[in-house]
Amino acid sequence: MTSSRASSHVARPIEQLVSEIAELHSQFDATAAESEEIGDAPPVLVDLMRQIRVPMIKAPLEAGGDRLLLADQCRYFTALSYSNATAAWTGFNHAGAAAAAGSRLSDEGIELLFGSDPSPFLAAVAAPSGTFTKVDGGVLMNGTWNYASGVRHADWAMLTAIEASDQPSVTLAVIRTAEATVHGEWNVMALKGTGSVSITAKDVFVPTALTVDPMEPPKRGGAIFGLNYPVFVAGENL
Repeated sequence: MTSSRASSHVARPIEQLVSEIAELHSQFDATAAESEEIGDAPPVLVDLMRQIRVPMIKAPLEAGGDRLLLADQCRYFTALSYSNATAAWTGFNHAGAAAAAGSRLSDEGIELLFGSDPSPFLAAVAAPSGTFTKVDGGVLMNGTWNYASGVRHADWAMLTAIEASDQPSVTLAVIRTAEATVHGEWNVMALKGTGSVSITAKDVFVPTALTVDPMEPPKRGGAIFGLNYPVFVAGENL
């Protein structure tokens, strides 16, 4: 959603968002056992999350989001956790990534990511466990990123990488999961449904429009998006 279309977007208040979850509680709850069995959010659960636009609750208005402040973010994910732990855990990863992308990508990047899907599902890994190399028109991403919660049902992943050079910089790159390898088993005692497996990129090209310099200030959304990413997502991780 570009600024020319953002004027018609109205953010949902927290009361409405919590009410939407409550109205679908029985449907969310009904998918809990299957999520634990398959180690991912089953399609019906992903559809429910898409229906109430979970990935967009943190994103700036200009990207079509609800721009919840920190206290309301905690209230939202408390309600979602009660209905479905998988939706809540993967949801705050999707929401944090969409917020970071929505506030920091260029206008061209906003169109690429949000233009055809008003509620894209992004996995995200903040640890810079991969590298990137600058090439004409973008970067090549290489590496493996662990604990990418929700990546099995995500169309995109926002990954942190360090430049492979003598004077390295850091970038956040949004890649299509179909162009990478999602692998690994998630053998844990609880939260099996989060599917927090690894994703590997091998010479995956990412256009400049889908990369972000995390040291630069946000382009839209306001002061809240200037918070350090770990601080921005700290509330629901407590």
